[in-house]
Amino acid sequence: MHQPTAEPRPSIYYAYRVHAPAPAVADPGLQVVVVGAGPIGLVTALGLARQGVRVAVLESELQVSEGSRAIVFTRRSMEILQQAGVAERITAKGLPWRFGNSFYRGQRVFRMEAPHRDDDRFFPMTNLQQPYVEEYLLDALAAFPHAQVRWGHKVTRLLAHDPGSGDADAAAGVTLEIDTPTGAYVQRAPWVVAADGARSVLRAACDLKLEGAAYEGRFVIADIRIDLPLPTERLAFFDPPWNPGNTVLMHRQPDAMWRIDYQLPPDETPEQALEPASLKARIDAQLAMIGHAGVPWEMDWSSVYSARALTLPQYVHGRIAFAGDAAHLLPIFGVRGANTVAGCTEPGLEAGRHGAGPCGRRSYAQLQPRARGRRPRDRAGGWQEHTLHDAAHARLSAATRRGAVAVAHAGFRASAVSLAHLAPARLPGHAPERWR
Repeated sequence: MHQPTAEPRPSIYYAYRVHAPAPAVADPGLQVVVVGAGPIGLVTALGLARQGVRVAVLESELQVSEGSRAIVFTRRSMEILQQAGVAERITAKGLPWRFGNSFYRGQRVFRMEAPHRDDDRFFPMTNLQQPYVEEYLLDALAAFPHAQVRWGHKVTRLLAHDPGSGDADAAAGVTLEIDTPTGAYVQRAPWVVAADGARSVLRAACDLKLEGAAYEGRFVIADIRIDLPLPTERLAFFDPPWNPGNTVLMHRQPDAMWRIDYQLPPDETPEQALEPASLKARIDAQLAMIGHAGVPWEMDWSSVYSARALTLPQYVHGRIAFAGDAAHLLPIFGVRGANTVAGCTEPGLEAGRHGAGPCGRRSYAQLQPRARGRRPRDRAGGWQEHTLHDAAHARLSAATRRGAVAVAHAGFRASAVSLAHLAPARLPGHAPERWR
């Protein structure tokens, strides 16, 4: 029997709420089942609910995601989230920004300025931790009586999958085996949206393989609470003294939180990297490098990730539409993560429209080439939503889109050297001599 954690996740800034497990009872009237209550799954469910589709979201846990996870939402993603009805809350809580600074061996060599006009509804980027976004989406979904979230419901098997012979085939659909804290049950629906993440159970059950590349290099994400007198701007450090040949990123978050994201040496394991002594030494070194040695800080969450650019050949497989990380994995370089919401909810929404009788807009046959048509863009990593004007930064951006760590190092170093004649630029209030 599935037994998800019933204790609130530890956090120094976010108050986790544990939801009661939903009853283990099938609903024969469901039109769409969405597997996974992350941002992609919830936005998909909201889009369907707004069209009158009876939808259930199955979530194996009893609470929202652990850790900050996706924290940077682009202007385009905010437009999508506005359609979902949560942009106002995200704007009120989040931190808007449009500037980024790139440092090479302590010297600033580039300053990104994303275009922004006074009459723009959203800033180019907004920083907000993922648990807040999921909370706001859940609150919005609760307004629809024909939509439900089944907490503690874990899909364990794909029992049957009948694509059917056409739009009017009543036998077509998907049958899932679902485990819960109170026992297992079977749920059938005409359509299923698999938004169950990078380790998708449904993708494995369909024996579907991701195509693409997994790049060398691991990175640590560390979220700390610290009071730093710095603006909300992206900080990227290449070849810093304490982490030679590697990269470090810093992002300010709400609630006095900062993300420090640094690359690991090739021979270091995730277990070694997440040891408290290792985390402390590296965070202290980064703070000292930017002129804030000795400032007290507190750890909230840490994790290790690797860069991968993988995609399914197509996103609609019979009566299962794959979305988010279940459909493809992109490196987070260049502000990605949940920013695939702009495109990866589309297969699920179209599937739901098709399966909702009078709400249908496209035939089953039309969904297949439409899903295939998105693949080249995903492989290319075409999710940058802001325009980059500077040629040197465009070269850096192209390298990060590929997720190729070695290319990023070599290409940026060449750009950095070519820009080294510029006057040294430093963080506000930083002592100049420390950057030499």
